[in-house]
This record gives sequence, structure tokens and C-alpha cells, in this order.
Amino acid sequence: MLKRYLVIVAVICLGVKAAAFDVRQIVVPDNPAAVEKYAAELLANYLEKVFNRRFPIVRSSVLPSKGSCCVGPFFAEKGLKKFPRMTDEESLGKSFNGRLFLTGNKRDSRGTLYAIYEFLERELGIRFYTPVAEKVPQRKSFDFSRVDFRFAPAFPLGRNILRLLPPEGMSEDKYYEFLSKSRINTVYGMDKVDARFARFWRSVPHDGDSMHIFIPAGKYYKTHPEFFALVNGKRENSLGRGGMKQPQVCFSNPELRKTLLKEVRAYWKACGAPKETFLRITNNDNDRICQCALCRKIDKEEGSHAGIYLRVVNEIAREMAKEYPDIKILANAYWTTRVTPKITRPEKNVYLKFCDIEGTFSRKLDDPVDPVNKGIYRDIRNWGRLDGKLYATTYTTNFTFYLYPINDFDTFPYNLRLYHRHGAQAFQDHTSWHVRGIDFEEWRYYLAARLMRDPGIDEHAERKEFFKFYYGPGYPAAESYYQLIRSAAKQHKYQTGCFFLFPSFYDINFQKKAAAIFEKGLRDCGKNKLYSDRLAKERVSLLFMECSSGALFESYPVEKQIRLLNELKTESRRFGIKNRSNRYGDTLEKWADGKIRNAKQILIKPGKSFLVKADLVSGGKKVKDQNKDVIKLSKFEKSRIIRSYSACFYTADPDMRYDVAVRIKTAFVPGKAKKGHALAVGWEPGFRNQPDGMEVGIRTDKLPENAGYVDIPVMKNVHARTAYSYFYIKPVFSKDSGIKYINFEGFVLTPVKATKR
Repeated sequence: MLKRYLVIVAVICLGVKAAAFDVRQIVVPDNPAAVEKYAAELLANYLEKVFNRRFPIVRSSVLPSKGSCCVGPFFAEKGLKKFPRMTDEESLGKSFNGRLFLTGNKRDSRGTLYAIYEFLERELGIRFYTPVAEKVPQRKSFDFSRVDFRFAPAFPLGRNILRLLPPEGMSEDKYYEFLSKSRINTVYGMDKVDARFARFWRSVPHDGDSMHIFIPAGKYYKTHPEFFALVNGKRENSLGRGGMKQPQVCFSNPELRKTLLKEVRAYWKACGAPKETFLRITNNDNDRICQCALCRKIDKEEGSHAGIYLRVVNEIAREMAKEYPDIKILANAYWTTRVTPKITRPEKNVYLKFCDIEGTFSRKLDDPVDPVNKGIYRDIRNWGRLDGKLYATTYTTNFTFYLYPINDFDTFPYNLRLYHRHGAQAFQDHTSWHVRGIDFEEWRYYLAARLMRDPGIDEHAERKEFFKFYYGPGYPAAESYYQLIRSAAKQHKYQTGCFFLFPSFYDINFQKKAAAIFEKGLRDCGKNKLYSDRLAKERVSLLFMECSSGALFESYPVEKQIRLLNELKTESRRFGIKNRSNRYGDTLEKWADGKIRNAKQILIKPGKSFLVKADLVSGGKKVKDQNKDVIKLSKFEKSRIIRSYSACFYTADPDMRYDVAVRIKTAFVPGKAKKGHALAVGWEPGFRNQPDGMEVGIRTDKLPENAGYVDIPVMKNVHARTAYSYFYIKPVFSKDSGIKYINFEGFVLTPVKATKR
């Protein structure tokens, strides 16, 4: 008897391993929530892929038999000894008494769906790398009794990445499925998301700069110019589209504050006062803040423009909370409002979206040597002391040129952890959001999503696993190129942020090494198109470097320049890489076409003319015109010069000279005398310290009458001198000139001096 007692005591002290069991079926409650139903279907699908057998889904109103995988809290509350209290995003995986329980805190919570993902990744080694690349290892058996985890992702109020666009042809539902698998819990605006993915966090208005939506200059400027910022003695009006071109408001104006509250309340009501949604009250995206006496006085008191801005946001937050107690307001700690004010603190329902856009991202944000990062880190610490108020936003792109690789491979994980350490409740990776990019885009997305839910991962081990799977036989090349980028910046003093030009470390030596890496890597991939395409996509950045490296590119033979540019066009089109920068209309193909056209000009022999077409411009900006190549008299009734045509001209040969003509045709009003000048044609050098340009006039009586297109000589022996110059043509005729219209086709250039190449 004593011996038996001692054995029992020993077993209790040492613990008994739960008996191994297999799962034969997946069980959901009767009338399952959309999340539970989808979670069970997703689990059954992946278990079938792993074990090569079917896992039927059944419904039950009671605790099912042993050997069941129970999805959702209904069964966990019945089958576990103690069901813990959890947050909406927290997930639980627990084997107990021959059953596996996978659940969140509620039937329709993200946690219930996340429990499935956690199980598949932790226990079965499945990886959701991209929307079209998943790693699903196969197994013959698995001991389900060993499952025991409880996990809550970091940054519960928002995990968002503005990077990876859905592949061409992918449905919206499939893309949201991938976001859910990545545990990205934030979408912009009020786009409808299927209930099976659970609720996403949102922020509205979806435009990051919302003040121009609530107080549009087009609506209020005429009647209330005092609502808008006083800059250099004048109330500012709209300068274009988007927050960058909209005027800031005068926050000290009492009527402005009342109107803003009215507009915000109406907007929120129109949205339906949705749950899990931030209401953005954010200033416009420029630094032209109000300079009126009262605004300046408050800015001085607060030591930051954030003070007066927060006073207004707090006022609205208090009023809105009376009607909507759970509302969350998102304000900006960005640019002019980044520095913490001395006096004002945000209301309890106001969160601060902190943006480090000025940062040096090739260095850590708490690097004491970097003066810019030093100031940013000071503000992170100060805002971070406001418990749970920090919504962090960092930048992982180069808005000036998207295609230059960003040297933040080491600093991005560090900086994310720094934000987490200082209490950030949400995190956004702000990237090249309106372009399919390169620079290891897919890896960056996967890494950011992994770090946002678990900052403690080993990113180097994760990268090797990702690269080996994603690039296959091209893995050594991908790893070598990654390390080449990583090491290049460390050997130079040049530091990168999100607005940088061609960095010195992407020099000819870098390009030669990278070219050799890709040549070998693509050879290693052989005829495997999947892996060779993935590696070739990374090579587009190298092609862009070669084509945009200034004097180095211009030193190549013209034939090589044209070949590289055509290859860049072909490859970027193949991979859907369209935009060159964040400037509207700055497409890669358009840029490359211009350089090809200009490079071809160098090959033209003296005496052979060619036509350069021009763009219609107005005030220096391109404008749309249905009659693009027609100048009609009716357009110039109020002013002699309203619009003109301009042709950018590029030559890599500073010795080349040209004779210039304009190709036009004209029509005259019958019986009217031909008076005065008709057109002014000019040439302007592209850079400073160059001789002034020239302008010549064409008299009305020198124009051909109803004779079709004619080339009229205007200049001889023009010396371009610089790489960039432009020609322009503009109408200068008056209403009584006798001209009915002038059609303009372009400038005709005839080289008169041979290139030395």
C-alpha cells in the first residue's frame, strides 16, 4: 500500500505527459459565427494539405467526443477547467482531455481566427509568405496533445503596412484573406470587409490629411477667408489637390472651431459611427502654419504648434464623446506638430499618430550622433509617457526615387522595437503605397507583419528561411545582393532617409558586383521561371541605378544606353513597376522613353532633321486639352499669353549645335489684314551659370496661309551646352490680327555639328 502511495506521489510531483491523440474531426457550434465557420474551413483545408487526408467539419451543441478539434469559445468554456479572460486579439490553443481547443475570447473576434493561424504556424511549420507563396510542410502524423499556447499580438490598436499591392487579377476577398493571415488588423476608409475575417481597425477619412476634407477652401474661402492660415500677411487659398496643396487653418479662430466641430460631427454620423474606427482630425500636409498674432502667441507659450492644434482636437473630442462615448480620435504628431507641447495634453480618447518622416533611417532612431534622430527620439520618449496614446508611423521608402534600395535592413527592426518599448499601441509601416515596388518588397512585408505581432523574433533566421523558400536556387544570389546593399552604406558617410537622391555608395563598383551576382543567380535558376522571375524582379533596381547614375550612364556608348533603358522598360512592365517617384505622373516608362528619345538624337548625323513634339503647359504645369495640337484664337481673348507649348530637350553631347524650325499650319479670317506678331519662339538653358536663352518673334504676315504644315526657320546654330534645355512656343497675336487659328505640331531640329562619338 505504501509503495503504491509513493508511486502516486512521484507521478504527481514529476508530472504526467498527456496521452497522445489524433484529431479526426473539426467541430463548430450550431449556428456558428461567420468567423468560426471560416476558421474551421481554413483549418480543414490546411490539415488536408499537411496530412493528405480529409478532416470533416461537424456542428454540435454539446462538448464533442475525444479526438475533436473544437473551434471557438463555446466549447472551450465547457471543456477546459478554466477559460481565461482574454483581449479581442488574444488567441488560445490548448489540448485537454483528448480534445484540441482553438479559440479567442468571442465567437466573432479576431482572436478566434488568429488561434488557427498560430496553430498552423507554431505547430505545423506553415508560413504565409505572400498572397501567392505559402510554405506547407507535409507530415504523416502529429501529437496534438502537445499543443499549449496563449498569444496576444503586439500593437493591438493597429498593425498596418502600406506596401504590398495585391497581385494582378487577385480578388479583394483573397487579398483580405492574406491580410488576415498576416495579422494585419487595419484597413483604410469604409471599404466593406467580409464578416468571416472579423472586424478590422479603420481610420476615416482615409486620406492622411483630413483638415482639407472638413474645411475645404473651395467651400469656405470666399465667405470665411479668416478660417485659413495667415502666411506672409495673406490668408492662404487652395494651391492644388491633396493635403500638400491645401491651406492650413487658423486654429485660434472661434468660428473656425465651431464650424470644424459641425463638419466632423456630420461626417461621423454619415459614416454610421462605426466601431473599432479612428476618426482622423489631422492638419494638412505642409508647413505653412498660421502666423496671426494669437496663433503665434499660443505657439510661443506651448513651444510647439502642436499645442494650439491639440486644444482644438481636445475640444472636439470632448463634445463628440458626449454623443459617442467609445469614439477614438486620431491626431497627428507630424512635422509642425511633432514636438510635444509644454502645456496641453491629449484627452483620454485622443491618440497621437507620431510620424518620423524627417528621420535618418540608415541609423537607429536613438542614435545620439545623428542630430535629426536625436530630436525625433526625444519626442518619442515624451509622447510615449502618455500611456497608450502613441500610434507610431515609420517610413521605409524613398519618395524621391522608389527604385533605389533603402538601407534600413538592420535599423527597421530596431526602431520598431524601440516604439514598442516606449508604449506604442499601434504601428504603421509607411511605404511606397501606390506602386508595386522592389527592394525585397515581399520579404519586407513579411518581416514587418511578423515583427508587429511579435517584436521578439529573430529576423535573421526568419530571413534565411524566407529566402531559401521564396528564391529557391536563386537563394545564394538573393542573399548576396541583400548583404551587398546592407554593407554598402556602412562603408560610406552618406545617410538615407525617405527623400534622397542617387547615393554615392551605389557607385560603379557596387553595380559591377550586383550585376555579377544576378548573372550567376539567374543562371542557377535555369529554366525554372518561378524562381528566375522572383530574382529578376530584384534586378530592376540595379537596372534603374545604371540608367540614372548621371555622368556614369552618359559615359556609356549610346547603343548601350538605349539597350539598358529598353531592358528597364521591359522588366518594369513585366513586374508591374510603374511609378518612379511619389510625384503624380512620374512613371518609369515615360522617363525611360524620354531618355531613349534623347539618346537617339545623338546618333543623328548632321543635316538629318527630326521632330520633337511638345506638351501643352500653363503656368509651368502640364494641362489637359482636347485640342492638344491646336491653338485657337478664342482661348486668348482675355490675355495675349495664356498657354504655351514646351519641349524638354536633352543631349549628352555638349558640342552638338542645332538649327531650329517650328512646324505649323495657319488659317486666316477672310478679308482681314495680317497685323503684328503671331508667335514667340524661345530657347532656355536648363541650368544656372549658362548664357541666357533667346526668344524670336514670327510676324503674322510671314505665316503661310492655308497651305498645310510648313517648317518655319526660327534659330540657327543653337548651342545646348547643358544636359537639359527646353524650347517653347507661345501665341502673342491679338484679336484683330486676322488669324483664325494656328496648328502647332512640334520643333524641327537639324544637327549642324557631328557628335565625336
